[in-house]
Amino acid sequence: MDRQKLRKSLLLISFLALPVTLFYLSPILILMGASEGVLTGSAITFAFLFIISIFAGRAWCGWICPQGALQDLVASRINNRPIDNIGRINLVKYLIWIPWISLIALLFIFNGGISAIHPLYHTDHGVSTASLFTLAIYYIIITAVFLIAAVLGRRGACHSVCHMAVFQIIGRKIRNLLQLPALHMKPSGELCNGCQRCSRECPMSLDVTAMVKSGRVEHPECILCGTCADSCPKHAVRYAFGWN
Repeated sequence: MDRQKLRKSLLLISFLALPVTLFYLSPILILMGASEGVLTGSAITFAFLFIISIFAGRAWCGWICPQGALQDLVASRINNRPIDNIGRINLVKYLIWIPWISLIALLFIFNGGISAIHPLYHTDHGVSTASLFTLAIYYIIITAVFLIAAVLGRRGACHSVCHMAVFQIIGRKIRNLLQLPALHMKPSGELCNGCQRCSRECPMSLDVTAMVKSGRVEHPECILCGTCADSCPKHAVRYAFGWN
């Protein structure tokens, strides 16, 4: 099995498991827990993803995220249009994230901080969609992600509304600030023939060719999926771990 088939298989498995894992990825449950002074399973997951992102960037998005799997399916069947104005669309998720994280902090403060840790908060024996109500929530969420991707294009929800992306972007920026060794895409600009194939294939609509020629493949929206490395006929990009 080649690397991209493995990646897509992992994404598919993650998507199929979403009825079980949904509440561990829920921004709403974090708010609900904060209103009771409870650190929920979703809050623990987000904290874990933040820590991992310092050393692995947004690899979660490219390799495991169930919503990412759904968007890749939409791209392959409905709308594979690259997003041109990603800077403006990306701004939306920050406008959502800032008041959300601020409200979480305020709720914990008003409730005297963290009084309990409950990894299985609001799940039935750890299962997220164990009732008709939670199953309805599941379908609402996947329908919303589906429609956003269908309208905006490649990974439209990742760019516009993803609540987990900002945590990982902040983790990556901390890594860059502290110059810590981490997983990254390493370019060999001298091998690049400018065919633009890496940019055309990038699921996040990034100008990978320009980054390769600049000698540094680094962008907040890079999900380390490796599509650029696996599509390059000259092998001008590869995975590496260390200082970028």
